[in-house]
Amino acid sequence: MQRLLFCLVYNSNDMKIAVIGSGLSALGALSALNGKKLNIDLYRSVEIVDESPKHRLYLKNGKLIIHKSVETLEGLRKIFEENNSLRVKKGTEICGLLSSNYIGGLSNFWGGSSNKIMDFEKNDFKDAGLNISGHYEKVTEFINSEIISDEYYRSDNSESEKDKWLSTINLNNHQSSSIFSSFEFLKNLEINQIDRHVIDMDQKDAGIKLFHKKGNNICHTEYDYVFVAAGAFASPILAGRLKKTSFTTSLYTNDQRIFLASYKLKSSLMNFLKDFNGPPSLLVNFKNQKFYIQLYPIKKLYPLKLLSGQEMMSNGFLIGYVYNESKNSNHIEMKFHDGNLELAVKKNRTIENKKKEIQRILSKEGIKLISPLVSLSTGSSQHIASSLCNPLNELNNLGSLTNDFCFKDYERVFFLDSSVFPYSPLCTIGLTAMTSSHYITEKILNNL
Repeated sequence: MQRLLFCLVYNSNDMKIAVIGSGLSALGALSALNGKKLNIDLYRSVEIVDESPKHRLYLKNGKLIIHKSVETLEGLRKIFEENNSLRVKKGTEICGLLSSNYIGGLSNFWGGSSNKIMDFEKNDFKDAGLNISGHYEKVTEFINSEIISDEYYRSDNSESEKDKWLSTINLNNHQSSSIFSSFEFLKNLEINQIDRHVIDMDQKDAGIKLFHKKGNNICHTEYDYVFVAAGAFASPILAGRLKKTSFTTSLYTNDQRIFLASYKLKSSLMNFLKDFNGPPSLLVNFKNQKFYIQLYPIKKLYPLKLLSGQEMMSNGFLIGYVYNESKNSNHIEMKFHDGNLELAVKKNRTIENKKKEIQRILSKEGIKLISPLVSLSTGSSQHIASSLCNPLNELNNLGSLTNDFCFKDYERVFFLDSSVFPYSPLCTIGLTAMTSSHYITEKILNNL
């Protein structure tokens, strides 16, 4: 995936720290470092073309599908390869799929709604070494955004006591109605920005030598510690360069269904929703299965234009996305070798056929489907996780889960995002990715 790669460099009399990344995990690290007496430089690694997402990964019927936001699939392949410095393996089938920037995007352009992890997901995070429940507020304070509410609404029509409407909100850029963007936030952050990008790392006894370049000019700077928060693609690439080897990692994606519907919601529910800028979400329990349904009101059926940031009306039309619980995940193996990216589908799971049950529950809540529930297997940025933890654990001779975030022979380089991240939860994941990175960074700093 495209990543704007930055190097945020912290200098003090006692310690020099570099943080690599420009997405949500980098912001999480910054929120933990915020307030420390450190000087910050910002190194830009990949130039941005424009302010729109370029691609996402999708998985459908064993094919690799990449988010289409260019006119041709060849143009899409070219953008993907240029931005990631990788060549897609010849013969890999690439398809296109249009998607709205409002409902998600790459972490640099992340928008849409956000929730905290659900109660039933907390143990998954704790087992992965991430006890993050009390850290959301620190992140929202840092990005000057609203605190995510834990409030919910249970209607008289709920199928079970656990069925509930969630108070989902959109995170906006500070003092702006536009959807939150890590790129915009970093651009306006008071940091000295240097037009150079990171290309490699080498650990010495006393620290890390970080190589960066502009044009053909390559330089290096030494640091005491390096924090890598560069994403599911760039993080394993940089880890491979550090270890002087090629890694095999994975992507885990969640299956998804999409539908169009008309709706007429009760006034009591509308009173609950009116204080929130984002679309509502419905958590449904059916015979020990959990479904998370995101609902986005639209002005008209074609083209699908979302009511971005506006109050939801009591009746109209909407587009809905249905996710099954997090352990229902697709598995895509990724190999990085000699500048090539090779992808292989290991597991291709789909949501069990519960269309009638979901339709019946929605109907009771005032939502009437006007289209089928269409399968849309997706790995969008809100529902994707990487497994860089696998090579970390293997080379460190540890089990399947670890609280360590570095290779044992390179204990001055820490990997923040997607290192021990569990299967993507039902909640929209953006703020949780920031919070996880905040927690990891804070934990590392406490141990230094």
